[in-house]
Amino acid sequence: MNLPNALTLSRMAVAPIFIVCLLSHGFGARFAALLLFTGASITDWFDGYLARSRGAITDVGKLIDPLADKLLTSLAFIGLVALGRINAIPVLIIIGRDLLVTSLRAMAGDKGVVIAASNLAKWKTAIQMFAIGGALIHLSWEAWCVRQGMPVPTTGFWSWWAVLIRGMVFTTAAMALLSGVRYLRASWSAVRS
Repeated sequence: MNLPNALTLSRMAVAPIFIVCLLSHGFGARFAALLLFTGASITDWFDGYLARSRGAITDVGKLIDPLADKLLTSLAFIGLVALGRINAIPVLIIIGRDLLVTSLRAMAGDKGVVIAASNLAKWKTAIQMFAIGGALIHLSWEAWCVRQGMPVPTTGFWSWWAVLIRGMVFTTAAMALLSGVRYLRASWSAVRS
């Protein structure tokens, strides 16, 4: 196993710890969720960079890297819906698309066809990472305010911050639909045969 693939597997291992921290109350847990998510996002960029720069791109890496992303982001989205931070409808679209793409990749892989992530899918991933990170920052700040006995800010900057996060989630859902159609077209011949 090469280093990029090991980093990808570490993201998968962090996912259950992350969701426990996210759904726990208190500043320490919420801040830990933010740190875990940030660390996982950095390894996502770093493992891709290492794989490309070292010529260590493998078929296994092409399959498990998107799977690790989907696991972490799906848990984060589900947690944020459970906490009432984002709307469930775009999250259902995003997770539904991710399940479709994962299934298509598996079926195409059985036929010896590897479907790599498209540029649109990479942009979708980047936007959803920023949306989740922004929501985690907001949650951490609120938990800090509660810990310090200060009122939780709900107006001004933080109200615009919440609108920005929701906008990014809906943008991610639109990109998910479009990239899902593209994956379906790209894999259709392999899946159909």
